[in-house]
Amino acid sequence: MNEAPLVVAVIGTFRNSAVAAATLENLWGQSGVDLNAIVVDHGSSAEYLKSLESIGQTEIVTLADDLGYAALNNVGIRIAIERRAAACLIVNPDVRFPTTSSLSELFAFGAQNPDCGVVAPVEVNGFTQELTRLGFDLSPQGLVSALTDASQRGAQIFGPSGCCFLVMSRLLEQGFQLDERLYFNCEELDVGFRASRAELKVISHPTVECHHFSKTPDGPLQLYYQVRNNLFILALNGRGGQAAAFLARQSARLVFKSIVPRATGKHWMPSDLEPVYLGPALKDAFFRRYGRIRPASERALQRKP
Repeated sequence: MNEAPLVVAVIGTFRNSAVAAATLENLWGQSGVDLNAIVVDHGSSAEYLKSLESIGQTEIVTLADDLGYAALNNVGIRIAIERRAAACLIVNPDVRFPTTSSLSELFAFGAQNPDCGVVAPVEVNGFTQELTRLGFDLSPQGLVSALTDASQRGAQIFGPSGCCFLVMSRLLEQGFQLDERLYFNCEELDVGFRASRAELKVISHPTVECHHFSKTPDGPLQLYYQVRNNLFILALNGRGGQAAAFLARQSARLVFKSIVPRATGKHWMPSDLEPVYLGPALKDAFFRRYGRIRPASERALQRKP
């Protein structure tokens, strides 16, 4: 009888993240893997961390300083490497798997593909569901969707959705880490380039989904990090042309999503940009259907270092 593979799941939390407990319960309900769940936290109370530790056999690691998303996850990734884990799951505290076999299916898919470094579930959230219903082919990965068709299930993609992805041991063994200079945002590009340099692929699983229950709210600081980090990663990897194209795209988004509405008092978008803009009516339809789930504590990661 084959032993269940060791999978280390890493969840970064910050200041009593209200949704992490449900995610841990979901992870401990997964079958077919030998799970180590590690919460790497900054700024939460002792009572809160004790409540998380009581779920399954969750381990808690605390950081004294606010070092950002990448640093939180790198602590867990290093533990996975030290334990010779078969895979390391990087998962946000607001993500759930819809079935108890999701994690084992992700691992089996990665193990069956010898050139796979990262397995990506298909991210499903209320916004993508509504856009898909309306006929839009929307990738959850921003710029990555311009580089490759990330909506194809079972296909090679450039990078995973940053909310949830499984790093296989063949990539971990090459010293896989996230770039801590990013602080937060744009880990999709970082992971994609790291897998590519290791001559491994990021592959989207054909059926396994992850449900993402909140979304980083739009705002000046998010725009700052998206522009800064995407340009940094593209320039670091010799993609100057793509960096220029991204800057042009983000400039257009800023004009049509922020400047024009404020100047005219109404929302206006040309038809070719409608897929990247969710108007008030569409947002209202989403909240009526799925409920307003927006934990305020998740906004803490937007603080500038």
